[in-house]
Amino acid sequence: MTSHMFVAETDSERRVVSVWYVGGKATPRLARPGDATPDKLSRAEFHGAPAAHIRDWLKQLGSALPSLAMLAGVGEQTSDPLRPAAVQHRRREVAGGRRS
Repeated sequence: MTSHMFVAETDSERRVVSVWYVGGKATPRLARPGDATPDKLSRAEFHGAPAAHIRDWLKQLGSALPSLAMLAGVGEQTSDPLRPAAVQHRRREVAGGRRS
């Protein structure tokens, strides 16, 4: 049995809208960009949509990740006017030595 499985959920027009990943004996979860490694994809089973459609969806997920991280301010240490105010406030508290 294959230890990696990708299961697509599709909309009414049969487009992939999300993909679940199951690896080994783990509980199924929504796929993450790190799940789409060449090794895993070459040995995986694909269900719910053609393998090519699932691979394309996973590729788009991986390419969207840096944009989402940038919007959330992940990995950035400077103040950003686009970052939610709560995140900026929490960073100031931690920097000032106060924790809530």
